Amino acid sequence: GASMPLISASDTLLLSCISVAKAFFNREPCAGYVCDVRAAAGRLNEAEQQKLLDHAAEQGLADTLLLALRAADVLLGGTGTLLSDRATRILARIDNADLFH
Repeated sequence: GASMPLISASDTLLLSCISVAKAFFNREPCAGYVCDVRAAAGRLNEAEQQKLLDHAAEQGLADTLLLALRAADVLLGGTGTLLSDRATRILARIDNADLFH
């Protein structure tokens, strides 16, 4: 058995976040990507969430991560986590309804 490389959970989540941001920019459907973001983020404990925030910042993707997380919170609910609190605070100037026009 050869080993097969896998994408890390944080990189998988960031790829989904990039897809959400790209879809918003191009005014394309993105609910499937938003569901992927919520599912992936929901599996992370607080230490993993902080590590993800740091990793995203290192990659220049912090705003992309937070935008997709905010979209997931608005569409699917989810508050009280480090990621949700950070996304709400950073993107407070964006109304919930504006995310889905």
